[in-house]
Amino acid sequence: AVRRLAACASLQELWLSTCSGLRDGGLAAIASSCLRLRLVDVSNCRRVSDEGVCCVAALPLLSHLELAGCAGAADSPLLALARREAGRRLAYLGLSSRNGHSAISEEGLVSLAPACASLTHLNLASCSAAVTDRALSAVSAHAPRLRVLDLSRCDECTAEGLIEVCRRCPLLERLHLEGCDALTPAAGAAVASLSRLRYLGTHMAWLLRPNVLDPISGPGPTAEAVSAGQRVRAALP
Repeated sequence: AVRRLAACASLQELWLSTCSGLRDGGLAAIASSCLRLRLVDVSNCRRVSDEGVCCVAALPLLSHLELAGCAGAADSPLLALARREAGRRLAYLGLSSRNGHSAISEEGLVSLAPACASLTHLNLASCSAAVTDRALSAVSAHAPRLRVLDLSRCDECTAEGLIEVCRRCPLLERLHLEGCDALTPAAGAAVASLSRLRYLGTHMAWLLRPNVLDPISGPGPTAEAVSAGQRVRAALP
């Protein structure tokens, strides 16, 4: 049934989340025929490997790729995106791991950097092993348009990496840091420098650390910090 979609040459959006019957062959057939595809969601597709995702990465107009919980979320598709000129169209990339065991490595994220020029949304939740300071530095250096970044449960990055992200991505509006322990007073100051920030996701333990919230004070716009169902309002300068 999935292969029949290959006949839809004008297809622009393909939502196949949690499609248990989807495999590499079917996805490859669709990608080779539906060259107008701009959005592909294969989240939680456990039978799709990196081989199938690489076929999707070759789509010339692809701007939105959701791979959350997909078995094919690995280094090779990221390298495929980075190697092609069309990869620079990419605006949304979802790579979050549902079980905390991501196949994406630090080198994979570093290789992705050249494809981040148009990126506005990047979800790396639970990709802990890949999200290091080096990887964040590489990606943020090529992603000046980034507006939404999810680093939830990424405990390998430090305050240094977070500070670099805040410095290089001044357009950030939403920043998810739940379960991320990279937050220090210096990092708090870097977060406070994000004049467009409207949403800050963190945990109560960080909010209660001495001096961490000091830079995030005074009048101005507000960011919403969320922790275990509680909502805390913190003013940003």
